[in-house]
Amino acid sequence: MKYELLDDLFVERDITICFNLSMMTQVDELSTDRPFQMMFVEFLEALSRVAEKKSMVPLGELPE
Repeated sequence: MKYELLDDLFVERDITICFNLSMMTQVDELSTDRPFQMMFVEFLEALSRVAEKKSMVPLGELPE
């Protein structure tokens, strides 16, 4: 199934930003691969950030 998530208003850079903002701060990022793995709570936060950024109708506006 193809969802076509990316468009003119939501680009790949936005996905990277959502990922980075959702990750918890790590004590030692250089010696482990933890910065590249998400826990379930972090995944849910990233998913909600994507949904909020991708929302079709901005909050407070009526659809045309």
